[in-house]
This record gives sequence, C-alpha cells and structure tokens, in this order.
Amino acid sequence: GGGTNTATAFAHLGMKTGFLGKVGHGYNAQIILRELKKHGVDFIGVESNDHTGYSLILETDKKNRTILTYKGASNNLKFSEIRRKLNTKWVHFTSLAGESFKTQKKIMSYCKKKGIKTSFNPSSYQTKQGLRGIGSMVRNCDVLSLNREEASMLVKGDLCKNLHKLGPEIVMITCSGDFGEVYNGKFRYKFYPNKVRVAEKTGAGDVFSSSFVAGLMKTKDVEK
Repeated sequence: GGGTNTATAFAHLGMKTGFLGKVGHGYNAQIILRELKKHGVDFIGVESNDHTGYSLILETDKKNRTILTYKGASNNLKFSEIRRKLNTKWVHFTSLAGESFKTQKKIMSYCKKKGIKTSFNPSSYQTKQGLRGIGSMVRNCDVLSLNREEASMLVKGDLCKNLHKLGPEIVMITCSGDFGEVYNGKFRYKFYPNKVRVAEKTGAGDVFSSSFVAGLMKTKDVEK
C-alpha cells in the first residue's frame, strides 16, 4: 500500500530509506520483503503470525477503479513492537488504521519532540473521521499532502489556507486532471499535470507526495 509505494519512490530518488510497517507470514509477506529489498528499501518493521494485507484492484475500460483491501497485519503494529531507534531526519506517514494508527500518533509525537521532520499523506478513510480523528496528525506534521475531496472533509472555504492554520508548514492539495496547489503560509503555488495518456492511476498520490517531499529534502525550496 502507501507505505511500500512511497518507500520505493524515496529509494529511487536517492534517499536512504526504511519501511516501518507490519507484515504477516507466508508467501505474500515474502513477496513484499523481496520487492522492498530489490528496490533498495530496508525493512525496519515487524514480521508476525498474522495474515499479510493485500488488495484487489477492479478497473473499468475508462480507467475508473475500485480497490478492495484487506489490511491484515498492517493494522496491528504496536508501538511496543518497534525495536529500532528512529535515527532519521524525516518520517513520511501514510494512511493506517486500528492499532497501527495509535502507533502512528505516538511516532508523530516522538518526532515532534526530537525535531524530526514529518510529512503526512492521509487517505479518505482517515479524513472521513474529520479533525476529531486525525487532528493531532494534521497539527503536528510539517508537510500535509492530500487530494481536494479529502481536504474538504477536514475544512471548508479556502482549503489550503484553512489547513495551514491548523499547523502544517506546507499544505499540498492535488486534484485529478485539474490544477493542484501548494501553500507555505506566504506563497500559493499552482501546478498543472502534463497532458499524457494515462496508463494507470493507482498510487499516483503516493508518488506525488513522496516525490515532492524528496525534492524538499534535497533543495529545501518549495518552488524548485
């Protein structure tokens, strides 16, 4: 899911990258661990006796898609199971639920305390909870990345400005086929997608958010 997608993107963009998540046992887990290793991502997570999560993607001839997801082990990461010290400059958070979301919030608090930069890319099943559910993650992250539909579940009016007021240094909003926006409290930037034949859209948000954060890590400049 989002964690493995973004970890792979960071690694391909030249970052020393580790994936902190939970996999189960069996062949599906072996595939995930093999693919992470092949793409230069260190596995710093937990292996368990749970079933490994997986997804089934249903796609129409017009490239619309529905993803049926079984979260399995990925929802069951406990903070007490993390054995490694987070010796890093950045942590990128994707969407998690259940016990793993509780762990995510604890890691976010740890990063805030230690001065580790963070980016957060929630999904719709998290933003549906509203700020009551994910407010602490939104307030404490340095970079918030989400699409327009997800943003409108959290705030109304000027989405970029109103999300920025909650705490993130940089807010990034994408919109399929339309312009996106980046706001850093001083300047609002608009970006437009290139006109290309779309072969596959699954994971586009993951790749965009991780690529933007990787660029920010390298240049420390939103415009670049």
